[in-house]
Amino acid sequence: MGGHPVRARALRFDNPVVIGNRTTGWRATADTAVVALGARSATKLTRVMAAVAAITGIATMIGAAAATTVLVRRTMSPLTRLTTAVQGLGPHPRAGSLPRGAGSRFREAATLTEAIADLVDRRARAEEELREFIANTSHELRTPLTKIQGWSELYFQRPPTAVHTDRAMQSIVEECDRMRAMIDGLSMLARAQEIPELATEDVDVCALCRTVAEDVAVISPGCRVRTDIPEQPILIAAHSDRITQVLRNIVGNSLVHGGPDVCIGIRVAADSHGVSIDVTDDGHGIPAEHHPSLFARNYSAAEGGSGLGLAIVRAIVTSYGGDVSLRSVAGEGTAVTLHFP
Repeated sequence: MGGHPVRARALRFDNPVVIGNRTTGWRATADTAVVALGARSATKLTRVMAAVAAITGIATMIGAAAATTVLVRRTMSPLTRLTTAVQGLGPHPRAGSLPRGAGSRFREAATLTEAIADLVDRRARAEEELREFIANTSHELRTPLTKIQGWSELYFQRPPTAVHTDRAMQSIVEECDRMRAMIDGLSMLARAQEIPELATEDVDVCALCRTVAEDVAVISPGCRVRTDIPEQPILIAAHSDRITQVLRNIVGNSLVHGGPDVCIGIRVAADSHGVSIDVTDDGHGIPAEHHPSLFARNYSAAEGGSGLGLAIVRAIVTSYGGDVSLRSVAGEGTAVTLHFP
């Protein structure tokens, strides 16, 4: 109507209505009326509201996208720095060289960053230990091989005599025994991780300690042995041959490095926290600078040691859920404590 939209509605009356014009005197009766309203303003309002809604939606989407981008970037920034650092480490990462996420306000990203950094650091330490282990093992094996080769070449360079041959063969046998002991120790370290997979048994540590004490009295008559071992059995879930090897390694160290008149003490005790075995001696002791590395593979605080004894002790004890500690004072003696659940 007139170029503008109109909204109209028909109204029907229950009773006829008289309508008219006073000026002209026109009158009529009607039972239906049509009411019409111009919708121009409503159309404009609808269009304006639609435009506002569209602009608001677009602005909200842009703002949400920007806020999400900023939030994600700030959340992932510790991981981004960590990734960049890892890529720059090269094939041989150095332990402790990675950025941490402790300063981040986003604890989830910080925790994940710490976990990844710790994982890479453990890998770096493992690689360093492996390289050092290979170097030390190569050195330890090269020494007996050199002696074996030297005696063999000397045998062919000189006219063989009974004395010369006996000495050469004796030296070769000794060096072969040394190499075999070292290889057996390395094999034991490798198998120590498989111990928990085997079915354990009830092992009476009191009986094992008494047996080891009796063996010491036979092997080294000049050595004194003191025991504090309960008569009643004390059981742990383990394997008797493995625990015996642990005890013999510790006592063997005391016999070899403690001196000819060393006094060895073996004590067994149990409480609500577990079972403890203390092996002490009053020998020469170990200087403090060696303490941090005593349980490392191929590390020996004394000349001539293979450096595998205490490493095997720790590997076996921890495989049963236990722990081992060592206290030593130079000139006063050494104490090793084994604790089993």
